[in-house]
Amino acid sequence: MRRIDIEVSGGCQCGAVRYHSTAMLDNAHICHCRMCQKAVGNIFVSLVAAPKDTLVWTRGTPATWRSSEHVERGFCANCGTPLFYNDVTNDR
Repeated sequence: MRRIDIEVSGGCQCGAVRYHSTAMLDNAHICHCRMCQKAVGNIFVSLVAAPKDTLVWTRGTPATWRSSEHVERGFCANCGTPLFYNDVTNDR
């Protein structure tokens, strides 16, 4: 994956959790697997990655839920906004 140097920030709907990154990866895609459908309450979810060494949580800390043996999902515990998807098998 190609690394793209760019400033991005965002967060949840209520503002309790915010993030900032100085780079993104060129792997944007749409997932329509059943687990992603359940996680976002829709028929698909748009995903893009930020390198872990550039991602900083600037306000609050996301709650996490291990949705399967391979995946951890982050969300705002206050408003429920989905914030990240982490394939934990790549963390080893």
